[in-house]
Amino acid sequence: MKISKILVPIDFTESCVHALQAAKIIADRSQSEIHLIHYCISLASKEHVPLQTEETVRSKRHEMEKFIKAHCELYSNRLVTSSGSVGFEYDVVFGMAGDEIPQYVNQKNIDLIIMGRRSKHDALDKFLGSVSSAVIENAACPILLIPMPCDLQQVRNIAFCSHEDSISADHLQYVSYWSELFRSSIHYIHLGMEEDRGEKLFEKIRDNLRHSQRVPLDYRFANLNSQGEEELNRYAASHQIDLFVTVHHKRSLFESIFHRSFTLRLSHVVHSPLLVIH
Repeated sequence: MKISKILVPIDFTESCVHALQAAKIIADRSQSEIHLIHYCISLASKEHVPLQTEETVRSKRHEMEKFIKAHCELYSNRLVTSSGSVGFEYDVVFGMAGDEIPQYVNQKNIDLIIMGRRSKHDALDKFLGSVSSAVIENAACPILLIPMPCDLQQVRNIAFCSHEDSISADHLQYVSYWSELFRSSIHYIHLGMEEDRGEKLFEKIRDNLRHSQRVPLDYRFANLNSQGEEELNRYAASHQIDLFVTVHHKRSLFESIFHRSFTLRLSHVVHSPLLVIH
């Protein structure tokens, strides 16, 4: 449950810079290692298939080193943070990010992936429909999506959003862990028109908290009778929500084709960082 290793995929855009800044803050609080990785491909001129070349990898490694020099302060191969330093490593790998990131997570025992999230005015559908959605669907660890701009120095309130009652004790423990990291209050929010389902969810949460060794410092419940943007963001603004959390349930191929996931819908709605857990 503890965060020990954080992965930040790097594509040299502004969004990954924000993801790296968030990683530094979280690593500082959790004393985690940070792993930066860039995935590169080169297309053959005629066949249009991925082709690995030493020149491509060498060029991208040079670009990665420039990125690190611009955005990281290193001392004795460790990344300097606001209150000390944490372990650090980076690599450039040939392959497609959406396919390779889940494998890297398993190989390196990564506990958290942090990815930049572009605004919905910057083709969010296309972005989340490619690398991010593949990672969310296949990675065996939580994913934190960071909007631009974003400041995680203070996470005063965490909103744990759900539209169904299928959350587990492990989910609740993990959110409480984040509450401990930032000394945050937790708002357990049910989204949907059926209030009785919300009350069922809240009773399950209360029962888990009564038997848990990890209980948030402060928590409350809210039943929002909508999944729309206006009500949720109004609640977020009035309660100073700095981080949203949701549980992503793996879907069948049929559901993936014909139904947009709750996670994707929520990513369109919220303006703060979104933590996706499984």
